[in-house]
Amino acid sequence: MKEDNTYIYKLIEMLSDREATVGHAAHAALKELTKEDFGPAKGASREDRAKAILAWKGWWAKQPREK
Repeated sequence: MKEDNTYIYKLIEMLSDREATVGHAAHAALKELTKEDFGPAKGASREDRAKAILAWKGWWAKQPREK
């Protein structure tokens, strides 16, 4: 399953979930699946979370896609 990147973008979206535990779980899954870490850190401000989400989306946009 680690080779399957089907849900990466959904996990990135889940970083902004109202439930902190959902965001933390999404972050942990993203780190495990991608071997990258753009945040957000635990206890990050709304602004820092938004920056982290933009960084993840930027990274994702540069990844090759299967045709």
